[in-house]
Amino acid sequence: MLDLTKYPTLHASRAFSKNTVDALRKAFENHRTVLAPLAVIGAAGSLGRLEAGPDSDLDAICLLDASHASADQLEAALECVWEIATGAGLRVPKHDGIFRDAVVTEQLLNLDSLGKLDESPSIFGKRIQILLDTRALSGHDYLVDTRRRVLDWYAWPFRNLYSEGLWEYLLSDLIRYANAYRNWQAVKLNRTADDSWALRHAKLRSTRLVTWLGLWGLILRAMELRQDGFEWMLEHLELTPLERIALLIDDESPVAMVNVLTSYESIMVNLQNPDVRARLIRSGPPYLEGQQPFHCEEFRQILQQSDALREALTQFFAARFARASSASQRMALPL
Repeated sequence: MLDLTKYPTLHASRAFSKNTVDALRKAFENHRTVLAPLAVIGAAGSLGRLEAGPDSDLDAICLLDASHASADQLEAALECVWEIATGAGLRVPKHDGIFRDAVVTEQLLNLDSLGKLDESPSIFGKRIQILLDTRALSGHDYLVDTRRRVLDWYAWPFRNLYSEGLWEYLLSDLIRYANAYRNWQAVKLNRTADDSWALRHAKLRSTRLVTWLGLWGLILRAMELRQDGFEWMLEHLELTPLERIALLIDDESPVAMVNVLTSYESIMVNLQNPDVRARLIRSGPPYLEGQQPFHCEEFRQILQQSDALREALTQFFAARFARASSASQRMALPL
């Protein structure tokens, strides 16, 4: 169990998130009829990580068991989700993001999509997000089964080739996702009333990093467990990214985990501060060409805190990385 009592911002954020998750689950249960087309309503992002705050949105993963519902029924179900989210104090997903629409589960598991680099961000993003940080708000058992099926999908090309390769595709896809996300964020300079390049990069160097390394570490451990790795992985996908890192670090290096939590807490103090967030949004570069030299003291401070977080994480994971026994396990860290 991850003890956050010495880290007040992380502790308060977890309490806020759990209360919000409980409220959403009750509200969705009370609207079962209109929400019937959705086999799963999941929360990814900050709420899925149990790190949400008053400015958080609902990064929703909505799965359809089959496409039998009419367009009107599906639209009504999604509108109900957004109304409940708004009532719980959460912002709804952006219209152009991957969290706004629902997806038929089988689209995530289409074997014809294996190895395709031109797959839509909505499908690729939802598939990997289910493993990264998605928490069920309804349809928990269906989500657990979908995780198993996603892991099977990633392992399918290697099942009859060599056992060491069972995790190779997922590991490389995680690294591809992290690199593509970083490159996308590097040039995405649009600014809105609640978002900007500076705020996105503050998250990129903190919460995104922890999320990616949480899954990367689980994969590495599953590789070490060989035939027992699949069931172990499924069991521990319920953990938040920070809990996953604690699971891997605590037994071997408790001091390293203290350093991780101390650095992460200092970043979250800034990210949860409405004044700091407003400053990050206002000062974020609004466009790519002709921009003025960028400076924001709060952003500079978060970068320094991020360097400390990366150092604490790298000290542990690089050592584990170096001890990896196979070529698959020695693939690059998503840092």
